[in-house]
Amino acid sequence: MKNITTFFLLLITSISFGQDYQKELLLEVVEIKSGNFIANDYSLITLKDGTTFQIKTSAEAPSTGVISRDNFVAIFSSILTEVLPEITDDPEVISKDLESIIGNPDIEIKCIMAKTGMQIEIKSDTGVKRITQLWADFFKE
Repeated sequence: MKNITTFFLLLITSISFGQDYQKELLLEVVEIKSGNFIANDYSLITLKDGTTFQIKTSAEAPSTGVISRDNFVAIFSSILTEVLPEITDDPEVISKDLESIIGNPDIEIKCIMAKTGMQIEIKSDTGVKRITQLWADFFKE
């Protein structure tokens, strides 16, 4: 439900600020390269105190026999909306989409989806954190 609400808020915001929503709707979220689904997202985050940082989020999965394109996009989208609150305690965070990272990302989030589950890796200047989850456990939540 949270993902649907977030989607509609983003859609309404895009329309109300006069953005070309048709361009956004036609944007491909997933590419297929070397037999894998590939998705990337780049964000500039601004905290209430003015601190900014960039996040590069990516996901990868085999394009056949493991996960459908629709489920790949759905899981990638949920990672984008669910991981940010884990990174910062600031409820007033402002996120802006970037076409690409400016310089080097401050945080990199990488999701690898495989036949039995997925691993999310979060790299920052404080180190690397990996979360591995079986599909059976993922769909219990």
